Amino acid sequence: MKMLLVLLVALIVTFNVCTPAQAKSNYKISYTAVTDAVTYMIFAEERITNTGFSLVDNIDYLDPTNLSAFKIGESTTLSFTIKLPNDSKFVVAGVVAVDVNGFYSAMGVSSVVQKGKSPGKPGGVTFQKE
Repeated sequence: MKMLLVLLVALIVTFNVCTPAQAKSNYKISYTAVTDAVTYMIFAEERITNTGFSLVDNIDYLDPTNLSAFKIGESTTLSFTIKLPNDSKFVVAGVVAVDVNGFYSAMGVSSVVQKGKSPGKPGGVTFQKE
């Protein structure tokens, strides 16, 4: 029984330590102030290609298709930072202004941007006393 517990702990540690991770970077979404806006809803959409995005300029984010799934946060300032994997996917960001009464604007959308790509992982790493 003790041996089984040790094996189970070893497997848990191995899978938690040895799972590959994609390096990430911070990406800043900036926008201009809107008169009477008290908050800004932030949206982001990722794709493998640079076409076919659901987030488009001047769209009502709730009609005809509810785009709430792309919402990544809200801000009361004029920028929002997100951490995304460096996987070379294409991204577009959208922002909707909201006033004190809950009325919201059409969406303003960024141009399509391709995220960076991390270099390959080094291999043949050794450690020895010189």
